[in-house]
Amino acid sequence: MGDSLLRGYGVWLSRVTHERAQVYRLGGDEFVVLVRHTLLSPEAFSAWAMNRLQIPFVDDVSAAIGIAWRHECENVRAVLGLADERMYAVKKADAPTTATQERRRFRTPT
Repeated sequence: MGDSLLRGYGVWLSRVTHERAQVYRLGGDEFVVLVRHTLLSPEAFSAWAMNRLQIPFVDDVSAAIGIAWRHECENVRAVLGLADERMYAVKKADAPTTATQERRRFRTPT
């Protein structure tokens, strides 16, 4: 079940990001979405990502998202490392996000 969910999420990520990005599964439950171009500001893009890149079809499953920009680092490896650090900071903080709050609206009562 877990791996099929992750494969499905990869397909879903590709559809959500359309032609603006390439989606790669690094292994396990980690994905990288390389956005080629966006007209959004970094703040607006972050809000879009938090709202749009969550898993909408499974209760109690969420995505921790770390965003890094090419201009923040000297090379691609450093960009990936920075995004990874930010993702783990989100996981550690475990703060409710707009996406988490939105997802709660669609949960079935227990």
